Amino acid sequence: MDSEQPLTLKIIKYITPKLSGAGFLFLFMFLYAFLHSGFNLYSVLDELSSSMLWLLIFGYGILCSLLIDLIVHQIPRTNIVFRMSIGSFKSVLYVISGFAIFQVFGMNAITIIAGFVGGVCALIFYMASSLAYHVRSFRVLFGILVPIILIALLNIDFTAKSGWTEERTDSSYSASFDSFNGRHEIPIELEEGEVFTVTHEFNNTNGAGHGFHIRNEKNQYVGMEHISDEPSLLQLNVGKAGIYKIVITGERISGSFTVNWTIE
Repeated sequence: MDSEQPLTLKIIKYITPKLSGAGFLFLFMFLYAFLHSGFNLYSVLDELSSSMLWLLIFGYGILCSLLIDLIVHQIPRTNIVFRMSIGSFKSVLYVISGFAIFQVFGMNAITIIAGFVGGVCALIFYMASSLAYHVRSFRVLFGILVPIILIALLNIDFTAKSGWTEERTDSSYSASFDSFNGRHEIPIELEEGEVFTVTHEFNNTNGAGHGFHIRNEKNQYVGMEHISDEPSLLQLNVGKAGIYKIVITGERISGSFTVNWTIE
């Protein structure tokens, strides 16, 4: 009966367990990061929104899984590697693939540690995809529903503010707050050829983390140039006209900040 199924249906049935493995791994990472962050949903989703992470799990992970299946299929069953079970052999290949990707950046203490973490994640991927192959509800939950829910969450801004007061002029923005967790954007229209110089000062009253960066209309990070020994003084030679955003981030921080800029 299975041989009579349409090719498209066969492909879907083959790929869905691998999507489930990726979805389960991503949810595992989300829950771990959520607990480790002290239930800071904004911070976790900001980290997991990285396109590189999605590409690593759903792109590289699934591609390696396909290649591992091909390798196992091509090796004769009488080969020495099959003195171990097929499952054990696959596990070894998954660990190798999870470790190897981080070594392309050069082998050092950091990439070796990252490689071990990658190997563990690869095993989680493999075990989840193996379970999904046998359990239909697992495939539906982690192959379809979980990715959809996570993508929906990534498009929600969970920024929280309390006691927020602000003041903006043509060349400055200042705000004070009792609590700030998330991001605040200050849009500024810039023309091609202009020189945008900005400085910022943060008054942190509780020692929590904070950050500062610039994004363009496509929400991409914009590289800024340090023009003095003062680390907060940055400059941008505008290559393309558009609405640029000064982005201030905070992690459950109290205090105030001031941003000043000039456009020449």
